[in-house]
Amino acid sequence: MNNNFIKLKDRIDKNDFIDISNLKNTCIDYDKTHLKLEIDYKLSNGKTYSNKMNMINEFMFYDDNKLVGYAGICDFGGDEIEVNGMVHPEYRRRGIFIRLFSLVKDEFNKRETKAMLLLSDNNSIGGINFIKKISDDYHHSEYDMNLDMDVIHKEKFYNLVFRKVAKGDITKIARENFEFYDNVISPLTNVKGLVLFIKIFNKSLTIGNMLRIIII
Repeated sequence: MNNNFIKLKDRIDKNDFIDISNLKNTCIDYDKTHLKLEIDYKLSNGKTYSNKMNMINEFMFYDDNKLVGYAGICDFGGDEIEVNGMVHPEYRRRGIFIRLFSLVKDEFNKRETKAMLLLSDNNSIGGINFIKKISDDYHHSEYDMNLDMDVIHKEKFYNLVFRKVAKGDITKIARENFEFYDNVISPLTNVKGLVLFIKIFNKSLTIGNMLRIIII
């Protein structure tokens, strides 16, 4: 790495998106893990996502013109930021992510945000080990759910229909969320970019098998 540099930006553009996507695909193919980078969201909402001056969210490490390391901050306006990143398999154990994360910490300390969540796939040995070096404070886990359409096509749901959520369903959904998710009621009104579809089976409203589709 004779000609390397770090690029810092408030938001990504199309060229950054391509570079990050290529690096992401390389890491996923090599590690067989999942990366929650939110770059699709960042690109499509770039102008509104970074609406404050002097806030750095994108940290990119280049070797010549090749992106080999990346760390990104996701700030959705709450009390905490999310941080995820990656390093090209051929460039690991060279201190690249440590350098990027030091810049992320500097940026975090400039903000009024109270907490930082470091994200890693449970199967990423390098990611988990790095987080353990930083902190032993485990916060929570997230899981992906995949819909097997082959199973759906084989089953016969004579009384099953889907419809878009209406205003009258809000109370029911809030109550179900309270019961299912740690007894915490989350407000569902004025949620931008979120479309909910609920299952109606035998005329009974059921939220437990709700299908959520994020529109970005």
